[in-house]
Amino acid sequence: MVIQLGNIRAAAYELHVDHLFTVRAKVDAVCMACDHVGKIDPYDLAKYGRHDRLGRIEGKLRCTKCRKLGLCRLRIEWTD
Repeated sequence: MVIQLGNIRAAAYELHVDHLFTVRAKVDAVCMACDHVGKIDPYDLAKYGRHDRLGRIEGKLRCTKCRKLGLCRLRIEWTD
């Protein structure tokens, strides 16, 4: 999947945390184990490194409901 972010065009797995700050983004984490959906502030993802790829960060996320590690996927909605 290719995502257009203003003047940035990138495959979803190549996006960095910094890209979330270039345009406004609403970020959710969806747990593949229990289907829990939690909202994430993009600035909270910066603790993993502003230049880290979002695909790598997904493996570090833990569900706040079932506590499983590495089963969360990021869902990004770009807003105006």
